[in-house]
Amino acid sequence: MSTGAGAPSPGRADVAERGFGTGTATVVGVVPQPVASASRCAPAPAILREIARYLRAVDTRSFRAKAYERGAASIDAVADLDRVVSEGRIEQLPGVGSGIARVVTEICETGSSELLERLRREVPRGVVELAAVRGISGPQARRLHAELGVESVEDLERACIEGRVRTLRGLGPKTEERLLGAIAAHSARSGRVPLATAEGAALALEAWLRSHYGDDAASLAGGIRRWEEIVATIDLVVASDDQEEVAQRIDGFGQVARGEPDEGFSLGFRFAGGPRIRVLCTTPDRYGYELLARTGSAEHMLELAKRAREKGLVLDEIRAASETEIYARLDLPYLPPEVREGDGEVELAANGDDFADLVTQGDIRGAVHCHTLDSDGRLSIEQMARAALELGFAYITITDHSAAAYYAHGLDAERLRQQRGAIAAAQQAVGDQIRILAGTECDILSNGDLDVASELLPDLDVVIASIHARHGQAEDAMTTRLVKCLALPVRKIWGHPLGRLLLLRDPVPCRLDEVLDAAALGRAVIEVNGDPRRLDLHPAGLRASRRRGLSFVISADAHSARGLQATRYAVGIARRGWLRRGEVLNTLPAHEFARAVRPIAA
Repeated sequence: MSTGAGAPSPGRADVAERGFGTGTATVVGVVPQPVASASRCAPAPAILREIARYLRAVDTRSFRAKAYERGAASIDAVADLDRVVSEGRIEQLPGVGSGIARVVTEICETGSSELLERLRREVPRGVVELAAVRGISGPQARRLHAELGVESVEDLERACIEGRVRTLRGLGPKTEERLLGAIAAHSARSGRVPLATAEGAALALEAWLRSHYGDDAASLAGGIRRWEEIVATIDLVVASDDQEEVAQRIDGFGQVARGEPDEGFSLGFRFAGGPRIRVLCTTPDRYGYELLARTGSAEHMLELAKRAREKGLVLDEIRAASETEIYARLDLPYLPPEVREGDGEVELAANGDDFADLVTQGDIRGAVHCHTLDSDGRLSIEQMARAALELGFAYITITDHSAAAYYAHGLDAERLRQQRGAIAAAQQAVGDQIRILAGTECDILSNGDLDVASELLPDLDVVIASIHARHGQAEDAMTTRLVKCLALPVRKIWGHPLGRLLLLRDPVPCRLDEVLDAAALGRAVIEVNGDPRRLDLHPAGLRASRRRGLSFVISADAHSARGLQATRYAVGIARRGWLRRGEVLNTLPAHEFARAVRPIAA
């Protein structure tokens, strides 16, 4: 475990640099192995998305911006974009025409895009920021910038409140009212993005600063370092007393605009359409404390302050170049950022728990919860198996949707039987390098039954039980539904347990304690779903599950080769839930995993 002040946590090991908004990681190993060099094409999705933001601001033909967004999404799903580009197959990807293909090729060859550089020179950053607000078109953003000097969303809000917008020809009080409503909705959304959306830009900015100040003098802090599912700000701490030099260095990063710093921070910036950036500049001998204070939750810091007082120390007066030194002054082991929540971790650490056995990416041997072309996946069984093998997995579970998920081409009983033959053929094709386990992701029906015929269970290696419909049931009905399902005497994995979609759909309403009691009774396994839109079950629920002695799987919920890499997000959430490697079933070898999750005991 790395314990340096600015070191990434074990769950972030092997992360290649990525761009803002890519939503998925670049290729990383999942078992201990040499770290591959970063992909030359890794920045391409982020650059395409930034081009789209500029085009939305300058081009009345919104289809051009949408085309670049579609292109970014398409190449984001490719596991080895470098190879696709080098083989000249980039235009075979859906949504990638000749123009976008040329831009992607240029990015892979040079690391940048002349189109983006030209847009940056020609289009004021304020126009891009205004056009990112839903309800403000590109031409409107340019007019507001040109005629009122509006440079930001905050400027526009002041102009509306002061009645300056209505002074423009054709605009009036109703326009100001509409714009204020759009700004309020934008403010509610902006600054709150899923972890995967913010992480790429955050890591890239951290790497940019470290290239100048060193790995031990610049680090991410805050919620993103603790793997919080929703990121409101990107916080960084830099060991430098030259605040203006740091500001100029960040200006040179090229993707941010300056803003006012929040209280307690030295500098403020913003990504267009993304989170605010808060930077604290400090002296080297205060770097350890400031990084600690800007990373841990308020509750964690209160626990540390109490322990410091017990030892005759004042926590915020301790001078140290690293967090490790401060923990040592308190007679504590270094605590990983993910556990710094103020939920009793300091007491556990004082009693000898150093959290060194938290699950890591390198512990995961099996790719669990994978979809194929048979339902709503993008690859065949064999292609998914080979993709998993390339990432270092020893086994993969094929768990396509059941018939109730008709919208995802779910498999009925006959198609599920036929798939067993296809899995056997794929296993023969790939040989014994990776084991392919046959299963299903069956719906938990509204009455609590499983959407799989009982006579098929003995032939399945794994059953994942998930809710895909009727999310809006009342709490009593939903609790009854889940309790009935999870108490069934069938070994099953409870898939994306609360059905949430980050910032889009709330968790299903249920009394979670009752549901987890039923899960323990029915020997259910709890999934930690790494789909960047889900990250489900949440850490508090994972800790409650641990207290009941439940077992877990860490899954990607993968529908493509690139989707397999989402396992790393599940690892981050699992660590926040304090999951130890011995509690996670897919850290086991294939034969032991298969025995542990078999629906009907042999």
